[in-house]
Amino acid sequence: MTAADILAIKEPERLFSSDLGTARREFHSLVMDWHPDHNPDLEANVVLAHINQLYREACKRILEGTWRVHGTLTFHTDDNKTYRIRHYIMFPFELGEVAISKRIVTYLVDEAYKDLFEESFRWTDSRSYPYANDKMKIEVERYLPKRAKILCLKDRNIIIIEKSPGLVRLRDLVEYFDGRLDPKHVAWIISSIYNLLCYFDFAKVIHGDISLDTYFVNPEKHNGALLGGWWYARQEGERLIALPARTVDNLPLDIWAGKKADKRIDLSLVRLLGREMLGDASGASFRTDRSIPQSLSEWLIYGTSGSALKDYEIWQKVVIPAAFGGRYFTKLDVKPEDIYVNR
Repeated sequence: MTAADILAIKEPERLFSSDLGTARREFHSLVMDWHPDHNPDLEANVVLAHINQLYREACKRILEGTWRVHGTLTFHTDDNKTYRIRHYIMFPFELGEVAISKRIVTYLVDEAYKDLFEESFRWTDSRSYPYANDKMKIEVERYLPKRAKILCLKDRNIIIIEKSPGLVRLRDLVEYFDGRLDPKHVAWIISSIYNLLCYFDFAKVIHGDISLDTYFVNPEKHNGALLGGWWYARQEGERLIALPARTVDNLPLDIWAGKKADKRIDLSLVRLLGREMLGDASGASFRTDRSIPQSLSEWLIYGTSGSALKDYEIWQKVVIPAAFGGRYFTKLDVKPEDIYVNR
């Protein structure tokens, strides 16, 4: 392998075997090949440091039983139970790692963020939410996370969230369409989020991380679910304990100063999310982009009224009719297997 080949490797499973003795021999062989005393390559030092880092991670995963076969996450708990989770994709996020499977989403939260991990318990328990009646409960529950299991390992805390097979992470959908969705699809996704935010207004919930990574959509049925980011959630008026950088960068100044959970946080994030789905988080290009209806681009750029019900009413009665002539179903012909299976 060349220096570039080795430096491109991010997972130790691609370089070492799952047996500790074999991995040690492979490590010593690579050290001999890439030590600057034996290898004149200008990047030998960098490569050697990368090999050392991958080997340390390999030993850690072997000893802890978290060695990963491609497409499978395996880990052992303190009570000698073994869990194997097959997944479409696995990727890092600000608190650890996430694995998306057909019917679950697995969040592996680093021990350093255990307080936030524990904060998510009340928000991923459906019994924590108030409802005015059974009709509201039936309508809203599909948008909310349903916790399947909590596991605590030595340096990781795991929360497993149930997922409908038809749901895909919004970021994966946007990337499938080369970083930009058709405005018609952006509109129904925003509408689905506003339905949830109107409920949040009733329940006095502030989520704090409505994003491409936390919101999942069903392209066929035009609905969605807010499965991730619940470690940041607070009741309206509670003191904020943490927020992701994206949210902090878009907070109204008075909220940042007071550090209290405010409904404008989520109402601002949904507009930012709309801009991101259209490929421009700043919205700077919208005024000259004729493919985006003017009423939609202006809505996404301007600030919120501060009320989910008022924002949603204007969205339905003014923005959508002006942009598209009314509400109608626009088919999005893509399935989860199209997005994930051949990645």
